[in-house]
Amino acid sequence: MKNQASLIAQLVCLLLGLSMLAAQAQGIKATSIQRTAKKLTVTVNPPSGPTGTAVKVTVKGAHPGEILSITIATGSYNVTADRNGTVTFPETMNGSVGQTILIKVQGSSNGPPYRKGTGRFKITSAVLRNNLTNRQGPQIRQGVQLQQTPTTLRRQ
Repeated sequence: MKNQASLIAQLVCLLLGLSMLAAQAQGIKATSIQRTAKKLTVTVNPPSGPTGTAVKVTVKGAHPGEILSITIATGSYNVTADRNGTVTFPETMNGSVGQTILIKVQGSSNGPPYRKGTGRFKITSAVLRNNLTNRQGPQIRQGVQLQQTPTTLRRQ
């Protein structure tokens, strides 16, 4: 009888130990899932252009209402994701020709390591060309209309 009681006590301890190991394994599994959470997707539209270009930055993959920290060369600020986990905001890209401007986004939920995402904008030229000169059409100077042709200017 004494041996049976000892054997039962050992079995109970073994079962308790196994259940504790199983709980720890589940906790480790949950932690590893949290650490491999999906990244935030940052889209810059258009992805390149001259300095001074106004772009639309879209961040997807955030949790609804999550506060996101945005860092750009001009500074950093916080924005809140909408109910779909998306944030869209305008930004003006200024820089030197050939420079790539990074837009870094970091989420605030789920604790470290935080979910992150990066978008890029490439500066392609120094001047924003929005029909600054209209070489094809007529020009008006001091009340006289001039017609521009490829070789000469004629008075009409």
